[in-house]
Amino acid sequence: MIFGMKEKKNPNKFTREREERELSKTVIQRVQDSTQELDQEEDTVNGIGDQ
Repeated sequence: MIFGMKEKKNPNKFTREREERELSKTVIQRVQDSTQELDQEEDTVNGIGDQ
């Protein structure tokens, strides 16, 4: 910030924060989906090993 100038509020800040929240939700959902898929694969592999 330049000396003597007041910092302006950024109206795009709220848009950016909302987009970041949406991105976070997407990432969390993908991780949960991947974890669920791995659990299913693990169950399949363990089931084959038990036969």
